[in-house]
Amino acid sequence: MERGIKVIFGAILKELRTERELTQQQLADYTGMDRAYISELERGILLPSLETIFKLSAQLKIKPGDFVHRIDQKLKS
Repeated sequence: MERGIKVIFGAILKELRTERELTQQQLADYTGMDRAYISELERGILLPSLETIFKLSAQLKIKPGDFVHRIDQKLKS
């Protein structure tokens, strides 16, 4: 299940980032994270902390709860 969550989180992160026309580098710069870390999240290699979800959500202009809800919906489908 953890692997599924990682992959789904990464896909949603990438989708939100590209919808907002941001590069990985821009998102990394705006959130104070490393671009390689953003890449690893998007590829489903790493699972973010709650703090990271909040930082990404703020920059992507989505409520953290809505972000998690999207993950939950994909897990159920």
